[in-house]
Amino acid sequence: YNGLSNTVYFSRTFNGKPNQSVSPRFTNIKVKIIYGFGITKQEVSKITNTKHNVQVWEVSPEFTKKAEYEIKIKHAVAGEVGSFYIIAWADTNNDGKPDMEVGRSDLKTASKDGEWSSWNFKSDYNRIFVGNTWSSSNEKMYYQIGGTIDGYNGLSNTVYFSRTFNGKPNQSVSPRFTNIKVKIIK
Repeated sequence: YNGLSNTVYFSRTFNGKPNQSVSPRFTNIKVKIIYGFGITKQEVSKITNTKHNVQVWEVSPEFTKKAEYEIKIKHAVAGEVGSFYIIAWADTNNDGKPDMEVGRSDLKTASKDGEWSSWNFKSDYNRIFVGNTWSSSNEKMYYQIGGTIDGYNGLSNTVYFSRTFNGKPNQSVSPRFTNIKVKIIK
């Protein structure tokens, strides 16, 4: 039992003001507060060419809802070589893999190394994937192969990818990480 006080405030009348209290008291109640998720404490520091052009991670079921999302991804380098589109995909046939692109941002380009870009999209899907795509074959991205990331939550550590720009991310490997943050805003 955490996240809630063990003190109950109550009123003995319907629609009354809860101005009396007693503790400890408990009931079967769950409260789900969704803050930002993804990279929350430790960031990926390795900069590399990923050898693919599309990468998406599944939003964990407990963080997925039909809502508006804000996706932020950090640019490893400034300019064209570090530019990308932020994308969202959905699993529409319930096979656990992304099969339909939901949306794509305009091209995001940083003016200095380490800048974050963001994009919002709405989802009406029960299973979504978020990430980025780029057309360059010599791109530089924050990308960690293996290991763990302290504070990484809300996203799978399996990346679905395609080796072609605009390709369907139908191959997967794990664990893989990038500097991505996700927030439900509405």
